[in-house]
Amino acid sequence: MPRSRALVAVLAVAGALALAACTPGALGDDDAPSTSPTPTPAPPPSDAPADPDPSGFDPAPSEAPVVGPVDGDLDLACGDLLTPQQVYDFNPEMLATDAPTGGLPAGFATIVEVGGIVCAWQHATSGDVLLVGVASVEATEGHDGWDCTPVTCADAVDGDTYVLVGSLYFEGAEDQGRELARLVADNVG
Repeated sequence: MPRSRALVAVLAVAGALALAACTPGALGDDDAPSTSPTPTPAPPPSDAPADPDPSGFDPAPSEAPVVGPVDGDLDLACGDLLTPQQVYDFNPEMLATDAPTGGLPAGFATIVEVGGIVCAWQHATSGDVLLVGVASVEATEGHDGWDCTPVTCADAVDGDTYVLVGSLYFEGAEDQGRELARLVADNVG
């Protein structure tokens, strides 16, 4: 038995040495160069500061892009109809656009025809639109049945200002549409 244990031990040592010999450089000279290159760091760009100070970076705030109305000649900006905060409160993913998907429903085209203004905001992912039209009450007289298909509309009157709002979001939630129309009327009235 002791002899078989010694034989097993000798075979185990020989196997380990044989496996170690398969690894490059395992039994080689320690002074021999390695076969894998050592990466050399690239020199820093010449325009980079030697010791950047992030606390010294003070960027100027950028102005939000101005998006004009979809159509109309009334001297109002879309930000006069609904402030950016009010649009955000309505839906945080609504972005101003001057080319809403699907064009203008007939009711909003009428607002433009009578000298009003129409502004639009479009949902960033779904493409749903919010349309807001403002015209004078006098100019809209005689125009009944404001066709807003495919959106649902609500309107409000404040003094001599007529407001029409439309969105798919108002379907089944006409009170939300009326509240938004009232808000626009208060903003421009």
